[in-house]
Amino acid sequence: MSGDRTHRLIRALGADLEPVRPVPRLRYVLAALLGVWLLASLLGLALRGVRPDLGTGPFGSDGLALAALGLLGLGGLTASAALSLPGRDRLAGAGQKVAFLGAALALGCATWLLLGAPTADLAVGATAHLACLAVACAVGLAPALAVVSFARRAAPFRPVALALLAAAGATALGTIAAHTSCPYGGPEHLALGHIAAPFAGVLLMTLPLVAALRRNA
Repeated sequence: MSGDRTHRLIRALGADLEPVRPVPRLRYVLAALLGVWLLASLLGLALRGVRPDLGTGPFGSDGLALAALGLLGLGGLTASAALSLPGRDRLAGAGQKVAFLGAALALGCATWLLLGAPTADLAVGATAHLACLAVACAVGLAPALAVVSFARRAAPFRPVALALLAAAGATALGTIAAHTSCPYGGPEHLALGHIAAPFAGVLLMTLPLVAALRRNA
């Protein structure tokens, strides 16, 4: 009799068990995030077109800004993905340092651009600024949501920092797509329409991403 009760108890305990999906390796996650960003960027380019001077050589004075945004993007996404897993503190810290360096370079570049055009009317071209900010945030939303999707399957232990880094990094990479398709020029537009995009992304995306991470946690 006791044996039957034991078997019934074992069957009852196992009735509600569900298979656990293994968490993918971090390098595969990072490759997938870059793939998501690339697809979103190609979609944005298909809808908006490519800037007319893209094939005439490097971006000139825009090169430093793009390099800074690239550092912020790669560092932010790497750190946010690493924060989803225990035992990845060293990689998360390295990613945060790279992201901070990119953000500092971006701010310095924006300051230099704005100071170099003191007579520019910054109110002129506000629509153009907002258009590029919107493109950067729209393209960046895809990898940011991909980070959250991975983190929800893993074990995020610093959701606010994770969401902030994901928002900044994803929007920084989205800004590269916006820059590639941007038909506008001028130092003030580069500073306010492009370099400012990751900081706008942080303001717009961080709280919704945190809410998504904590939903049904």
